[in-house]
Amino acid sequence: MFNAEDMKIMDWEGTSDVYFRGFFDSKEDAQETDTHYRNQDGKPDFQYRLVYRIQVPRKDYKFSLQAYDRDFFKSNDMIGEATLNLKQLLEDCSLIKKPLGLNKEYYKEVLKPEKFQPLEFDSKDASRFWLKMRAKDGKTGKEEVTGKVKVQVDILPVD
Repeated sequence: MFNAEDMKIMDWEGTSDVYFRGFFDSKEDAQETDTHYRNQDGKPDFQYRLVYRIQVPRKDYKFSLQAYDRDFFKSNDMIGEATLNLKQLLEDCSLIKKPLGLNKEYYKEVLKPEKFQPLEFDSKDASRFWLKMRAKDGKTGKEEVTGKVKVQVDILPVD
């Protein structure tokens, strides 16, 4: 995880204490980043890596990434969530037994943008892309984009 933009400000004083939580199965393998406290511009910056050891084949290949505003005197507020189906990438890596990354070339040639969820790749680095965080608006109930985070996904076989 590298940096985020346009993250919704959650606290009344115009700040958010942003951290991310990622998992394939929230009961087994949830991991959290550190917290970017007192973020005022909606651009918290992280130099953080989440590493998972997962078995393939598996029941669920969906990776969830959630953004939160950390609170001390009440429960943390969810800013938004994004999901990514990594089934094809994980199965391909398991099959060829070599590292694979979800980069622009793999996305266009293998995943096919018309079949996979739309991804916006970084203009300077084709191995990084933006995930849009989404949440339901508390007043209208409509889903809205609450920010975006630039990520890189690399899959490595255990051996």
